[in-house]
Amino acid sequence: IIDLIDDADESATNIFENLMTIIKKSGLPFDGLTSIRADNTNVNMGNNHSVFTLFNNEIENLFKGKLS
Repeated sequence: IIDLIDDADESATNIFENLMTIIKKSGLPFDGLTSIRADNTNVNMGNNHSVFTLFNNEIENLFKGKLS
């Protein structure tokens, strides 16, 4: 665990922005990100406007992991 955030705004944009802040703050190499995995809610992994699509706009060919 890198960080925990308590945030009532659970929109895809807000979650993405929070994750980007954590990645930058922790010094993790963003260009080394190859996949994203989360529960299959639309806000996280949907095909239109989701955390996955926002990351995929930044990282081409990002792999979408699925939880079973």
